Amino acid sequence: MRQNHVLKLKAQYPEHLFLLQLGDRYFAKGEDAVKVEQAAGDRKLGYYKQSVYFAQYALRDIVERLVRKGNKVAIVTPL
Repeated sequence: MRQNHVLKLKAQYPEHLFLLQLGDRYFAKGEDAVKVEQAAGDRKLGYYKQSVYFAQYALRDIVERLVRKGNKVAIVTPL
């Protein structure tokens, strides 16, 4: 259900890169995952199916790198 919500948001705001928070990890899928991977640099990433994820402690650094590259980043947290 969360992923469907993210897909709806992505359709509404295609220029944004979406990070979905699940527990203490952040996930990105598809094209967003490729951009996260490029921005992560030397940060350790995990891979699951067609997504990439990283630990909460890396959030600030990765978001800063994404924004510096001109990306708009949206963080989706569960309610």
